[in-house]
Amino acid sequence: MLNSSGIINCDITSSDLLRAEEIYGPSVASLKGKTVKNFALPNKDEGPVRGLQEADYQTMNVDIMYVMGIPFLLNILTPLRMMFAAKLKSKTTQSIFAALTGQISDLSARGFKPLKLRCDPEAGFTALKDTLSQEYGVTVDAVGVGEHVRIIQRGIRIIKERVRAIVNTFPFKLCIVNTKNEDDQVGRDKDMI
Repeated sequence: MLNSSGIINCDITSSDLLRAEEIYGPSVASLKGKTVKNFALPNKDEGPVRGLQEADYQTMNVDIMYVMGIPFLLNILTPLRMMFAAKLKSKTTQSIFAALTGQISDLSARGFKPLKLRCDPEAGFTALKDTLSQEYGVTVDAVGVGEHVRIIQRGIRIIKERVRAIVNTFPFKLCIVNTKNEDDQVGRDKDMI
């Protein structure tokens, strides 16, 4: 376009643009807009599962996710890769503890023993550190501030994508009751999922 005089009264040629990019480098705004956050590589403290006895001991990776404004406690076991989800009444420590104990009892009924709980450094999880250690023998491992447990974040993203796909295929408009005020009703909103 520049070489064929497509822009009237423009003295810049394509060779000028190539020289400017060579001198100044690529556009910083473009680079910042296209760059995603680089995460540190996760610690590989779990080896491959070799036998049934090793698979009996599991690590619980937990976090709270919101689907359509409703809080859920999502738990992904490693190395088994089994998912548990429990609806929470609120983000209080008592509600989280009730959901976790239900999930731990389900695990025990299936013959698995959780040894470690990996979570974000939220107050609801860190307050349960002593209780889970004394009653169930589970050590709580909270990741650093500003970091997230990668496997659970990926699980939350997958669940939200699937819920969004299903909700958007409904032949009717979905009305969701707002959990904060039951008089307000919200239509289908992609930000809520």
